[in-house]
Amino acid sequence: MAENENLSIPRMIWNQAVKAVRGDDTKELIESFTSEMTLVAEGLCEDQNQLRAACEDLRINLDRVNQESMAEFRHLEKTLTDYQERTEDTLRDLRTRLETMEKKSEKEKRQGRFLSGHFMNQVIVLAAILAGGSIGTHVQMGIGDGLIPDILNTEVYDNTCIIP
Repeated sequence: MAENENLSIPRMIWNQAVKAVRGDDTKELIESFTSEMTLVAEGLCEDQNQLRAACEDLRINLDRVNQESMAEFRHLEKTLTDYQERTEDTLRDLRTRLETMEKKSEKEKRQGRFLSGHFMNQVIVLAAILAGGSIGTHVQMGIGDGLIPDILNTEVYDNTCIIP
């Protein structure tokens, strides 16, 4: 009986092959193929819908970021413009004050008078600012940090200190 079963397996394969060639099960194959392709198409459609939604989210976020960036840029541009205008106004004022002081200085020189200390301090401050430098809270001209002149009598004082 085992031999009959072994012979029946090739016969079954043969019968299925003959059925396929004759087209006896073509309708079943088409229905099976169609249902599988329908599932694939539905899956692809769902994937496509998810991709479209993700692209739309990205576009919305990009638009938002662009709008925020442009708003920040406009704010910075306005801030810079305001700062430039204030700086130009300040420089114009300083130049005017310096010109006034130069005229006053020329007048005092012609009259043979020396410039007052306060007036000189103002001239030095304005000149330093206009030259692009900066000054501290007072104007004191010195000969250099740590320099001890030969003519300084160090025996007349006990010590020195730095006042911040």
